[in-house]
Amino acid sequence: MRTSDAPVPLGPSSGKEASRNATVSYVLSFFISVFAAVMVPVVPLLAFRMGASQFELGLIGAAVPVTYVPLALLSGSLSSRTSRKNLIVLSCLVYSLACATYALSSTPLHLMVGRLLEGVSTAMLWPAVEAMLADSTDVGGSRLVSNFGVLWSSGSLLGGLLSSLVLGAGQYGIVFIPCAGFSLLMGTISVLGLSGKRSKTVVVDAKNGPLAPPMGMLTTWAIAMLYAICQGTIFSLYPPYAEIMGIPGALIGLAIALGLAGRTITFYLYRFLKAEFRTLALVGSILASVFTLLLALSTEPLMVLSAGFLFGVGMGLCYSAAIRSTLDVDSSSRAKYAGLFEGSIGIGYFLGPAVGGAAAELFLPAPYVISSAAALLFAVAIAMQRKK
Repeated sequence: MRTSDAPVPLGPSSGKEASRNATVSYVLSFFISVFAAVMVPVVPLLAFRMGASQFELGLIGAAVPVTYVPLALLSGSLSSRTSRKNLIVLSCLVYSLACATYALSSTPLHLMVGRLLEGVSTAMLWPAVEAMLADSTDVGGSRLVSNFGVLWSSGSLLGGLLSSLVLGAGQYGIVFIPCAGFSLLMGTISVLGLSGKRSKTVVVDAKNGPLAPPMGMLTTWAIAMLYAICQGTIFSLYPPYAEIMGIPGALIGLAIALGLAGRTITFYLYRFLKAEFRTLALVGSILASVFTLLLALSTEPLMVLSAGFLFGVGMGLCYSAAIRSTLDVDSSSRAKYAGLFEGSIGIGYFLGPAVGGAAAELFLPAPYVISSAAALLFAVAIAMQRKK
């Protein structure tokens, strides 16, 4: 992608406000990712303790995209019509409400309500934060994507490590009230630290080359969906499955944390990768296929941890391939294509847990077989595709 990342001043500089907005946005991205990653194994394991079936676990896992997909597609226009600061503050309040709902839950249905609220919160948060960063930093193009990706994925890694401690202690419910309190704190920081004014400096990210129509980028939407199908299956269904297989809770949390570590490292290396979309998508989908299956079939600790890490590397490559292709368009069309990208990911997060949970009622390892087969079929399709 050939870009120019130089900021273009449009009027009087508001450097201090822009810098503060960027700092607060990065802090929010990190800590909300910590909270979300802590919930990844805790919510399905808590639902399993409440007696949820495999099908119900799939529905709980698929609940977030039910609200996330439509709201995320709308939030871009909302953030341009209303204050991005207001959306971010409201998101923190709703996330706190979701955590309180988890804490008060006594049935799997209550947990599903919390997941729906979590979807509403994140749908308001991420587009507003991304727009705030684009307004407030003088970094654009691949560097902004890599910086932002490393930051939120690092937060996820820390959350995964914390969840390992929680699972090892066996007290799943202790995380909800602290997360609710920290979310309110993030809302307070947003009220005090963010400026509602738009920055007077924007980044011009020029693109050389013709714009492909959305239907001409089906491979991009497919790899984004595959990323979410595989990752959503592991996040929503693997923790209780691993517990059934006799894997200790701390090891389950650590395997997921290593997956997040592999993804984070890949996001950092993304800025240095010279490989084209086809290569990234092919290698990522092969890793996803192999290590989704190995993670599900292994009970030996070293194999579980290794499979978790390499699964994360595959997920990082798939995501990097998809977002690189999505952003390689002219600036006027980037919001539209980003919406299609987010929508594809949301659909994948719905399909993976929902289909996998239903299939697990018939054959317990079925979700991982399905995800692995989907990744393998995509790899074959990419390998047979003519190089453009």
